[in-house]
Amino acid sequence: MSGHKTRLDRYISQQTTLSKSQVRMLVAQRKIWVDDQIAQSVQQTVDEFCEVRVEGQILAKKTPDYWMLYKPVGVLSATQDAKHPVAVDCLRALSVVQRQDLHLVGRLDLHSSGLLLLTNDGRWSQAMIAPHNKMPKVYQVVVQNPLTEQMVQGFNEGVFLTYEQVTTRPAKLKILAPNLAEVTLWEGRFHQIKRMFKRLGNRVMALHRVQIGPVKLDASLLPGQSRRLTPPEVQALSQVNTATNKENFSD
Repeated sequence: MSGHKTRLDRYISQQTTLSKSQVRMLVAQRKIWVDDQIAQSVQQTVDEFCEVRVEGQILAKKTPDYWMLYKPVGVLSATQDAKHPVAVDCLRALSVVQRQDLHLVGRLDLHSSGLLLLTNDGRWSQAMIAPHNKMPKVYQVVVQNPLTEQMVQGFNEGVFLTYEQVTTRPAKLKILAPNLAEVTLWEGRFHQIKRMFKRLGNRVMALHRVQIGPVKLDASLLPGQSRRLTPPEVQALSQVNTATNKENFSD
């Protein structure tokens, strides 16, 4: 995963012909800058997305890349697989090399569809999926049997999952039609929505993710299509407070 940090002297010596001792001397002479700040120590850490200037020359810098994909049913949330088509292969606007540099931010089941995020920025994706980050995710769910107020209450209270021997965090279930629900989760356990409905006596027939945090799946995208996230979308996702909860998440 991208975003690995390394010491400044090691990073520069790997990118140039300078030795670590020469880097140390240039730092002492205030001739090395990191992200428009004079480097203070060879021990400070940088990564591939930092702008490092050595005597005025900018070293190679990778540009962060952020994508949304409308994952179709039957496409695996993975970067490679011998049996199924994988999500990164849907990004046909990118070269094979560029696709290989991306990784998924979370996942969707093989038989689920909808919004999937991809990036080459490991720091960003790690923050997005961190357990303490209660990033809300919204799904449209088709179920086999008619929905009931008891199911709404069950989701709101949390559902006990026997395999983990835990009760899920409270979730929001909104009835849109007799067999169609909108579900908002603040956590992501394995097959969570399917298992919650099963525990409450129903069965999921189709599951489609429409929103992650403040970002909605672009309505102009068809299954298998993708586009880059806009700068405001990236910023909005980055600024979602880790204390986000269902009281301050707007419908």
